[in-house]
Amino acid sequence: MKVTYKEFASQSPLAGKVISEEAFEYMRGSSDHTGEFLGEQWERNIRRNLQTLYAKCGSVKQLVGFGASKATIGVGAGPSYHINKNVLKDVFRLNAKYDLDEQAFIIVCTNHQFPQLLKDGIFPHFVMLLDATEKVGKQLLKAPKLGKDSILISSLYACPEVLEKWVELGRELLFYLPDDEKSREIFLDITKEDPEDTIIPPAGNVMNMLWFLTARFFHSMVFMCTGNDLSFEHSFNAEERKKAFYADGKTEADDERKQFERQMGWMGFKFGDDNVFTRKPVINLEFVDTSKQLFIYKLWMEMHFATWQFDDDFNYKFYNCSESGILGVLAKQWDIESFYDKDNWYLMDDICKNWKTMRLKDAVTLYLEVRRWLETQMATHTGAGNVIISPAGTGGAGIIVPPTHGRIIV
Repeated sequence: MKVTYKEFASQSPLAGKVISEEAFEYMRGSSDHTGEFLGEQWERNIRRNLQTLYAKCGSVKQLVGFGASKATIGVGAGPSYHINKNVLKDVFRLNAKYDLDEQAFIIVCTNHQFPQLLKDGIFPHFVMLLDATEKVGKQLLKAPKLGKDSILISSLYACPEVLEKWVELGRELLFYLPDDEKSREIFLDITKEDPEDTIIPPAGNVMNMLWFLTARFFHSMVFMCTGNDLSFEHSFNAEERKKAFYADGKTEADDERKQFERQMGWMGFKFGDDNVFTRKPVINLEFVDTSKQLFIYKLWMEMHFATWQFDDDFNYKFYNCSESGILGVLAKQWDIESFYDKDNWYLMDDICKNWKTMRLKDAVTLYLEVRRWLETQMATHTGAGNVIISPAGTGGAGIIVPPTHGRIIV
């Protein structure tokens, strides 16, 4: 049974603040339409992938706990990637100094952004794939040899031909199952396994699915995202908007949605000029363009995070580092008149304590600071119970980190 807006808003004091009833109904209707449009293709793909690749490649359940002592950096294909490209390079070089189990960060990118990262000398641990079409082969199959160690985490909905070629190249592949009743039935019938162990709930786009993957399987409790703008530079010219849509300046020629053609505006955040590392940076807003589909992805993330904020077990920290993006920028009123009122706008940070809008370099610095503090405390409290982390500058927050699994909560 579908949840009504009233039922949804009753789940959390914050739910109604992040999404209006009109937007909620539009988002739900869009999800239904996508399922109707792609349902048959998804079913064909999932059957073939299960019959030809699943047994030899395996599923994401192999990754359970992989990131329990690490932060995850999710890299999308939005324009803000370039702002943080050099920081990502530094993180990659830092990781490279250590064996895998001692590395502080997991780097995961979307399939569209994979070629760009390799071009820039950044080799991610994982590449995340949701798209069911064959066009993703252009992004995945021409990767240079240095990208061969990146593991592809793919939806069972994805194009079998592309995945089979990926495996033929000697590259690793792990599957996840997007959650819907029909897919569960097919999965159980073919594999005889419990689908619950492989499921990631549907989340609209790759970055949202990646966030779920991080929490559900990696057990990485700190997530930083860059290139997750869900917007692009404002322009009245459709061709200019098209060029600004992705960090690499490319859009697929056969992209039927052509999201850049219809103009829609929102406020994106921009960090103010400061030359010191601050816990709460100066943040300004600027007008940017987006699309209805990108806006849905934004709403999905915000509404789920706000709803879970009051769960006693929800200790997840989200660092939004996609400068100029619209994720986490909220409006009190959604009418045109209020749009131009600066007092109408606020950030997720103002209502969710576990959400931080921060430069990537500052989020990385803060995480490493707490990680070093934890290592010091664990070295001097061997065999102790919970370690209380209160590094300088955190205001004595008293962050409790059980040393038995080494999770770091910043």
